[in-house]
Amino acid sequence: GVEFGRILEEVRKASDALAAGRLEELVVGLARFTLVFRAVDDELFVVVALAPNGNLGKARFLLRRHLGALREQL
Repeated sequence: GVEFGRILEEVRKASDALAAGRLEELVVGLARFTLVFRAVDDELFVVVALAPNGNLGKARFLLRRHLGALREQL
């Protein structure tokens, strides 16, 4: 988790350098699974791990759909 935290921080820095706005989502495809990171706030991400045959589109949709509920619980 710590290593992915560093990667997220580097992506944030790159986004700032490009004036591209806030990091909202990051997808990392690995040989054994796919990770979907979705920003809840400036310091918190929710992560979904998908099997290689998992439905990435559905995972992204469900994360966006439930993001409001996650934010309310903070």
